Amino acid sequence: MQARQPTYLEAMLDRLVEPTRDYLEKHTDLEPLSVLIAHILRDNSDFRPELTDILGNDPLLRAGRAYLGLLLENDRLPRGEQLTLEELTLPRGLLIDFFSGEVNIQGRAQEVLSLVERKFSQRAFKQATILLQLFETDQSTRMQNERKLFYEDMIQRLGIRRRHPLAEDDIKQVHDHFKAIDDALKNTGAFITPEEPESITTLAEAMKDPSYARELRPPEPLLASEGDDTLDFSMEMIEPSTVIQGLRDPFLPLTRSFDWLAARHQINFCVLVRHPAELQLWSTINNLGTTTEGNELTLFVPPSRWRSPADYTELPLLHLLSFHLSAESMRDYIHALTRACYFILLAVGDTGLEAYLDTYFAWLNATLGIDGTRFVDRLHRDSTLGEQTLGDTIDSIFQEYFEEPLMARHAALTDQDIQTAIKAFVHQMRTANYSEIAPGHYDLGSIILDNLLGIEYPSPEFAFKIHRIV
Repeated sequence: MQARQPTYLEAMLDRLVEPTRDYLEKHTDLEPLSVLIAHILRDNSDFRPELTDILGNDPLLRAGRAYLGLLLENDRLPRGEQLTLEELTLPRGLLIDFFSGEVNIQGRAQEVLSLVERKFSQRAFKQATILLQLFETDQSTRMQNERKLFYEDMIQRLGIRRRHPLAEDDIKQVHDHFKAIDDALKNTGAFITPEEPESITTLAEAMKDPSYARELRPPEPLLASEGDDTLDFSMEMIEPSTVIQGLRDPFLPLTRSFDWLAARHQINFCVLVRHPAELQLWSTINNLGTTTEGNELTLFVPPSRWRSPADYTELPLLHLLSFHLSAESMRDYIHALTRACYFILLAVGDTGLEAYLDTYFAWLNATLGIDGTRFVDRLHRDSTLGEQTLGDTIDSIFQEYFEEPLMARHAALTDQDIQTAIKAFVHQMRTANYSEIAPGHYDLGSIILDNLLGIEYPSPEFAFKIHRIV
């Protein structure tokens, strides 16, 4: 398995860790977030201004804060799906000019808007959304922009298919692969019921503890051929007889198989993660200076990133999923399901997607005790005739209808529940029609949550349309 190349922000933060720490050790009266922003602006400058000049320039720091927000949102996207360094240069210049009071910024603004249009045409809607957030607009324009993004995203999400269907032999190979994974997981004891199931909230909180980061170590290797120190993940390497017994993470064969699937068929599974070691590192730096509420460095750095679990094989998969399945992720999960329902309701004529409506409303009633028809009219009325965006409308509906029953479910989830859901997921992968799953990045946590909450789609592959990230 080859080491991942760091993203632009990952590499920059790695460069700036020591300079930021050194500066704060000498200037403990400063705010760590401002010091990091000053280092970022200096790192991105051709003329390398003095840090004191940046720190004493409030407009420039405000521009830097906005630019950091853009960098964090960009780095949240999976690797290879982010704005490039060249593309990031345009909005950085616009922000600096705007906060510095430059009068003639129309030229820079038009360059950024042209980039937004290009992203629309490339169907890179996540990137377009990040760039659009730079522009201060009235509520009506924000609603129009969001509506356009919503329609384009849903058309792409629900309509996309694999351009060239896989041959039957290729599909059988993937089915056989996950059959072997299933056998390997049984062999490693991944599905053995824990004597005392542990709350996923407890596991997630444990990952934030400094002792957790200190105890991290590389995972045990899978048994490779004698004299072969590489890990070219192949079918033979996941046969139960070749998996070392007693792995620290019994789900390691599954975690590493995600690379196998991505390399062969461009199906990439991701989870949202803030690496515990990075979090501990920046927490230590945050403690060197003076912080005010809402400006703590660790609220922003490291960001929550969509990354493959195979990027973090030193972190047990159960822990990664426990961290991912936060209250915020549960809310985003409902957003995804509800947006798809609303889009299909709006569609004119027979789309072939109507079976999902039965799935959605039946699941709401059976699992959460919610009559979905009670809020559908409000969803349409408030997001079209009112002054709320679609996202704001779904948020208000979530708080009124979903929050209490869903958070009760979340509080009761344990590592044993996730074990059971992973087992169901592996079975799902053993039977799916991969010709119906387009290349892309997919939210593994939400697919696990499907199994935890018992939603059954019109077909096993339909879940991938709902939970596509990009």
